[in-house]
Amino acid sequence: MRVGRLFKLGSGLSVAAAMSQVEAVARTQLPARLDSAYRVTSTHAPHARVVLLDYPVFYQLGVRFCIGLSATSRAKIDEGINLLDGIISSAALRRHFTFGYLPVFAGAAG
Repeated sequence: MRVGRLFKLGSGLSVAAAMSQVEAVARTQLPARLDSAYRVTSTHAPHARVVLLDYPVFYQLGVRFCIGLSATSRAKIDEGINLLDGIISSAALRRHFTFGYLPVFAGAAG
C-alpha cells in the first residue's frame, strides 16, 4: 500500500482514515517483513554493524500555517511515523542491530 496514493486530492479519503489503513498494514505485515529482511542481512553479512534510523517527525505542530494540512491531519501523520519507529526499532533490537533517532526536519513545514 502506497501512502501517497491514499492522499490524492479528490480521493474522498481523509488523512485520518488513510493513516488508519496504513497503520493496520504496518502492525500486521511490517514486523514479519522486517524480520525476514534483517535475517537475510545477518546471514549474508554476519559481522556487519547494521544501523537503522528512524523516520523524523517532519510536521512541526507549533507552526501556525501549513498549506494543505490541518493540525489534526499533521498530528495523525506524525502518529503514524512514531508507530513505524516503534516497529522498526523492535525488529532491529530482535536482530541486535542499532536503532538511532534523527532530529526533526528543520523548516520542513510551515
